[in-house]
Amino acid sequence: MKPQKQVSDIPNAADRHLWQIQPLRDLTWILILFLLFWLGYAMRDVTVPLLVAILLTYLFAPFVTFLERRLRLPRPVAAGAILGVGGIAVLLALALTVPLVVSQTASFVDAVRRGKYDNAIDRLVDLSPDSLQPQIEAFVARGQSWLGISTVDDSASESSIDGSVGGTDDTSTGGGSSVGAIADLKSESIKPNVIHVAGEPSATSGEDSDGEVALSEERIRMIVQQELNSQPSNAGAENVTSGGNEWFGWVGSGARRAWGLVLGSIHLGILIFLIPFYFFYFTVTWPRMVSFFQGMIVESHRDHALYLLGEMDKAVSGFVRGRIVIAFILAIMYAVGWTIVGVPYALPLGLLIGCFTLVPYLGGIGLPLSVGLMAADQFSLVEAERMAWWGIILWPTLVYIICQFADDYALTPLIAGRATNLDPVSIVVAILAGGALAGLYGMLIAIPVAACIKILLREVFMPRIREWVDGKVDDPLPIEE
Repeated sequence: MKPQKQVSDIPNAADRHLWQIQPLRDLTWILILFLLFWLGYAMRDVTVPLLVAILLTYLFAPFVTFLERRLRLPRPVAAGAILGVGGIAVLLALALTVPLVVSQTASFVDAVRRGKYDNAIDRLVDLSPDSLQPQIEAFVARGQSWLGISTVDDSASESSIDGSVGGTDDTSTGGGSSVGAIADLKSESIKPNVIHVAGEPSATSGEDSDGEVALSEERIRMIVQQELNSQPSNAGAENVTSGGNEWFGWVGSGARRAWGLVLGSIHLGILIFLIPFYFFYFTVTWPRMVSFFQGMIVESHRDHALYLLGEMDKAVSGFVRGRIVIAFILAIMYAVGWTIVGVPYALPLGLLIGCFTLVPYLGGIGLPLSVGLMAADQFSLVEAERMAWWGIILWPTLVYIICQFADDYALTPLIAGRATNLDPVSIVVAILAGGALAGLYGMLIAIPVAACIKILLREVFMPRIREWVDGKVDDPLPIEE
């Protein structure tokens, strides 16, 4: 039993420094943690490659250990072999998939710009509930804007042009524009080679007029020349200046885009170099890093802390490694299956949904997307060439059900197992909470964080709470005096 402190041993409050007050010390540590996170976010161009390299090192650590112990390879050789094989695999995958993905994506964008799916979109808007129509129209408008499709109505453009022409009628004494004169000439009764102008006697056969005269083409040229001469003398200069400014604007915009592309390429090149460099360094020094952080744990709690960290490592690594492999397999299954049943642009769609399956149950968005794309493609055909309505719904749905069945009953049990020990309800709640707090990034880390919290509750908090319920301790929190 610890000896009780005497009153004389407690320092006077007036003699204590700020860092000797325990609440202030705790608050300081919390502020330091927040400051570190803020600095990491502010320097994300530096920290993101580091974090990616650390994550890759963590994921490949068991394989490197296997190469080191079984094949007797030094860690630098093992790290170099992983980088070489991984780089070749990535290049081959990009060479095989990128041309097809780019081709199908460009074809889809071109089809949307040509209005291939306009009828299907209009029908979808008409069939949707009235309360959802504004949201659907806004979503379609954003998509058209993102694809660079002009949404300006031609009739509005024509009316604006007519308004501008009408607005150039004569508004000053003895003046007017050439556009107004041409409009006036259009409003007169024009006959071949003859125009009737008010105020002059007419020479038309069979008509005794009082103010109209027949004009030849030479007279018309004189009127047009007078109207052109009445224009401001600097109109041409203004047009040249505006044209020059517009040309310089195009050049400046193109230069900015080119400069942005150059900077983006440089940034991508730096990332491509830094991540493998950091990965090699961290892989070689990984055992020393682990030993260093283990030595930072208080010796009296080291065994229990290492046990908790080991349990968390099993949950997190099992889930992350398993989901990456499962997502890769599902991406291939979705792409091949939807290609077989005739879903348009199946390869980019399958790869996208495969990435979504990194988060459990998020891949469900692939079902409405595949059915919608197939329906839009079929409704763009003539009725004699369309697939039956039940086939449009059935075949993409059948592919999705087969992939989900393979995920739930084959891939997850064999590859990931019960790494997190979370039931389906806990997984759904964790994903929704992560998405509400941090969006897509929150959904990605929600399940590993939930698994770690469950381990802490099971191993640290629940035993203490049971002792408190049984009356063995006075405080339910696991805090030692």
